[in-house]
Formats: sequence, C-alpha cells, structure tokens
Amino acid sequence: MTDVVSATRSYERWMASHTAVVQKDLALKHQRMAESPFVFLRATFYRWVELLPSMCSDLMDSPCLTAIGDLHIENFGTWRDCEGRLVWGVNDLDEASTMPYVNDLVRLATSVALATDEGHLRIRFREACEAICEGYLSSLGCGGEPIVLSERHRWLRDVALSDARDPKEFWAKMQALPRVTRVSSDLVRAFQQALPDNDVRYTVRTRVGGIGSLGRPRFVALAAYEGGWLAREAKAWLPSVHAPRSRRRHKPAVALMRDGIRSVDQGWRGIVRFPSTIGGKSFTSSYASVINRSLLCCVSPSVVLS
Repeated sequence: MTDVVSATRSYERWMASHTAVVQKDLALKHQRMAESPFVFLRATFYRWVELLPSMCSDLMDSPCLTAIGDLHIENFGTWRDCEGRLVWGVNDLDEASTMPYVNDLVRLATSVALATDEGHLRIRFREACEAICEGYLSSLGCGGEPIVLSERHRWLRDVALSDARDPKEFWAKMQALPRVTRVSSDLVRAFQQALPDNDVRYTVRTRVGGIGSLGRPRFVALAAYEGGWLAREAKAWLPSVHAPRSRRRHKPAVALMRDGIRSVDQGWRGIVRFPSTIGGKSFTSSYASVINRSLLCCVSPSVVLS
C-alpha cells in the first residue's frame, strides 16, 4: 500500500494527463488538506478509493449501483427545477460511478463523525447513522424523489432563503471574479449551448471553488439578461477515480449537466453548471430522473443541517 504522499502524486499525474492543471489552485488544495481531517476527507477521494477495500473488506461484496462516490455532508445543497421550485438534495456528481452501495453510506457517516469531532454538527453519531440508514431505505422504498421545499420542509426552505444567502451578495461575488480575455473556441461553444440565447453577451471569469476539484480549470460565463444577472459555470471534467484509470482521449468531450445527465459532445471537456444564488448548484430542470435511476442517498436534512 502506498503512502498518502505517493498516492497524491499519482493522482495528480493522472489528472494532468486528462486536463490542464492550475498549479496555484493545486497548491491551495495542498494547503487546505492540512486544515482538518474533515477537509482532508473532502480533498482525497482518490485515497478513500484506495483504502476502502482493505478497511471495509466485509462490505465489498454488497450489491453495486450507480453511487455518488464522493459523498459527504457538504455535498448537499439547493437548486431550481424546471418549474422554478426550490429543491434540496445531493448536488455534486463529479465522482459518480458504479460501486458497492455501502460506499455512500459509510463515507457520509465518516464525514458526520469528523464534522462532529470538529464541532460543525450537533448530533450524536449513532443518531446520525440511524437517520442516514432510515433516509436511504425510505428513498429506496419510494423509488427516489427530490425534496421540494414548498408546502413541505418549510423549515429547510427558511434556512435556504436566509439573509446569509442573499442573491445580492452572490452576484456581487460573481462580478468581482477575475476576467479572462482569451478562451478556447470549444469552451465558448459549451457556454453558448448552456445559455438561453445565442445572442447573449457575456464575460468569462475564473473562479476558485470546491476542495477535491481544486487544480482543475474552472470558468464562469456572466451576463446581464432580461433585467437580471445569469451565470453558467464550466469545470474541467475527469473520469471518476473509482473507474479504471483511462488514458487521455485524442478528442476530449464536453459534458453538459442537464437533468443531472452528462450529454457528450466533441470539444472542450468539462461540466457546465448553473450556479445557485442560494447555495449549492442549480440545474435547469428536474433532478428526479437521475435520482430514480441511480437511487441516490436521500438522507434526512436534519443530518446535514443539525
């Protein structure tokens, strides 16, 4: 078994074989990894994949499905569906892959334990584990469905719409992002496919965000459109580290997130997202389809927000 430094170097070499690497952001990732065990967990899914089979060997024969992979308590947020409704749930599928279903449950519970030790959560670990299992079984029983914050879950809606998530502050941060004057034609095409109109005039900005994806190029298309601001975010796409290590394709592909599905096209390789003004990442249409197909872990909101 390799040590964590060797594992990190191996992962970063693999990452560089698939996309350009922003070295400044990668150095920031290394710095943040030392902040706490919880941040380290978020930053090193590749290490988790390496250690889980030996640490939890008795669970590896569990049934496999399309799992989230890099699941932890910070991977929950809000977005708007095609009807404009506010929805809460898992909002990061970067590492989604076929793996034993228990991966998501064990990793989420591990993140709860670390966050509790660091004072980020006010819930007993046993209670959290029971809530995770209860939520997962409930989601399986109903076939999976979004948590719509309307007539139900009003307390969670109030949290999502709190003053701390003021859209004015969000757009001020977007406008303060550094501008980019030269971008590839493939990235331009990716943004044009995601924007509501081909004639929308926009500027391209760079943004530093996340933990595990630090080091990958990340861009934001920002535009004033029909009386308000809109944004589209593109991040370099990588295969899940859980999948067999693949060589770089001669012609990379762009992956647009629509209905939670990656539609592949020739050109710039990346994931185009629709930033939410109230936290998380918002998609243009319903998230139900990907939840129904993947049976994603739909745990009680109280686990994440306690």
